[in-house]
Amino acid sequence: LPKLNFNFKNLDFLKVLKLMGPAVYGSAVYQLNVLAMTFFASYLPTGTVSYLWYGDRIMEFPLGIFAIAVATVALPTLSEHASKKEIPQMKEALRQSLSLVWFLNLPASLGLILLGKPIVALLFERGDFLAADTNHTAQTLTFFALGLPFLATARVMVNAFYAIQEAKKPVHAANISVVVNVLLAALLMHPLQHRGLALAVSLGAFTNMFFLFYFYRKKVGLMGLGALKGEFFKITLASCIMAGFLFVLRFFWAPVSARLFSKLLVVLSLVGSGVFVYFLALFFLKSNSLQFLWKGLKKRLA
Repeated sequence: LPKLNFNFKNLDFLKVLKLMGPAVYGSAVYQLNVLAMTFFASYLPTGTVSYLWYGDRIMEFPLGIFAIAVATVALPTLSEHASKKEIPQMKEALRQSLSLVWFLNLPASLGLILLGKPIVALLFERGDFLAADTNHTAQTLTFFALGLPFLATARVMVNAFYAIQEAKKPVHAANISVVVNVLLAALLMHPLQHRGLALAVSLGAFTNMFFLFYFYRKKVGLMGLGALKGEFFKITLASCIMAGFLFVLRFFWAPVSARLFSKLLVVLSLVGSGVFVYFLALFFLKSNSLQFLWKGLKKRLA
């Protein structure tokens, strides 16, 4: 049987320990920003902390399923290419991960913005959680969802840094993000209330993503992101088509009653319709990401 070896002088152990601290901090920057928002929310009217908490819970659902999953799967591939000094292959794997994360999270962001109210009503509107609370939470969710693509992209970029065993730069980007988040929260909390705090978190996420790209480019050189312009355009166009469809459809598709089953039926119908329109638009636009996903699905089923 294997035995535990508590050799704290082992060089590999010390190396992992040295990388782990900055890695945890760099990955947790979003949670730090949300924690800061909770502090600011305590100075706003009663209920603001709850609106932020519920909105964040919903927003983290696609973040956990799509963004963190893609980043986690990408890390071994990026690390393998980095260890073999295969820089072009590493950059290609990173571009593919960024394309996939945009492909999944941009429509998810727009879907949360457009369908936030029925989703919140389905999940929380009962007991002491009234229709007014649903409206406030949905507003908060809208501004949180604006930052979803940036948060998702940042998670992939953070793992790209860890693949090359660089843990300090994500910390620098995280620190800048926290400062920007706090300053914007202080400026926006009174004119926009809970909406301003959620917007500050999203703008902080964009700041974090921007500086991660900036530092990574300085570290490894040009990333060849120009090759993704066409695919990003197709994904954005398909997402906008889906958003337009849902914007019209939601006015004609309302719960027939306040019962849970009625709300569930409406949300599932709207989400299902949006997903169908999105994939249909990508099919006609000949999206590479859709083809990549379909090939992976067929391989998995086989």
